[in-house]
Amino acid sequence: MSISDTEKVLFSIVVPVFNGAGQIRRTMASLLQDTHISIEIIVVNDGSTDSTENIVKLMAESDERIRYFYQKNQGPSAARNYGLQQARGAYVLFVDSDDEIVAGALEALSTIIETHQSDLIAFNFRPTFGTRADITSGVFPATGVYSSLSCLSLLYRGNIDNFVWSYCFSASIFDRIHFPYGINMMEDAVVMNEVFRNIDSVYILNDELYLYDVREGSLSRSMSRWKVEQGFQALSTIGTLPVPENDRLSFIRYMTKMYMFLIHSLEYKKNNKKVGKEIIRNILTLNKEVSVIREYGLKMFIKILLMRFLYL
Repeated sequence: MSISDTEKVLFSIVVPVFNGAGQIRRTMASLLQDTHISIEIIVVNDGSTDSTENIVKLMAESDERIRYFYQKNQGPSAARNYGLQQARGAYVLFVDSDDEIVAGALEALSTIIETHQSDLIAFNFRPTFGTRADITSGVFPATGVYSSLSCLSLLYRGNIDNFVWSYCFSASIFDRIHFPYGINMMEDAVVMNEVFRNIDSVYILNDELYLYDVREGSLSRSMSRWKVEQGFQALSTIGTLPVPENDRLSFIRYMTKMYMFLIHSLEYKKNNKKVGKEIIRNILTLNKEVSVIREYGLKMFIKILLMRFLYL
């Protein structure tokens, strides 16, 4: 299937990939299955050293909907920004190179666009291992139209998520928003916090359109210090944004949860103590007027005390 220069592209699907040779065929096959909807798949090879380039180029030879680009390794934020610069579609989706979309996902989204002209569509996802509750705590909302401010509240409560792959964006949103340069941990959270502050309404679809690849044990592995530092930088950026007063407590819980994820992912050793100290100080500052036991429970209270003992 080909796309002429004059044909209107509905969806630009941006796929950043680094050393994804083992999974990229499966991902691409899921994106190509809806043949009657006008799409382009923008694959940005972020400096892969495996056979990713050969695989994608071979697929592009037989399907002109695939557009291949290469950049030196800079991380997913830069790869997504590069993909956005190439995008010709009216709407943008992001798909990670080891994930999939379900059959009929693009058709479902196009129907909503035709009937509601929404700038943003949020949809549910299904992990390949475990359940959604293992990843996010809140119950996904009912299908319908929501204000952007109510969606901020839902984000803070964990009902909808930071993951950019769980949204369909009007391309015009990225005229004023981009992924933070040099940040490749929790960069999604920065983007979604900015998006909800720059649109009017959101259509929420309580259907599982995305398959999130989770391998056993992957949710509990440790991260390098530089990755944790980038996450800390992302959260520091979010912390500068204005928060509606009636959502202040939910925002504190939201930020505390992400800070705790970072500090739990940090291996405890001497050269990690500086960033660990900064994280725990921010947790304590956020919660200085909060009853930690009442808001988070005894287990979280003990965890925070332990981290304070270790790093301060």
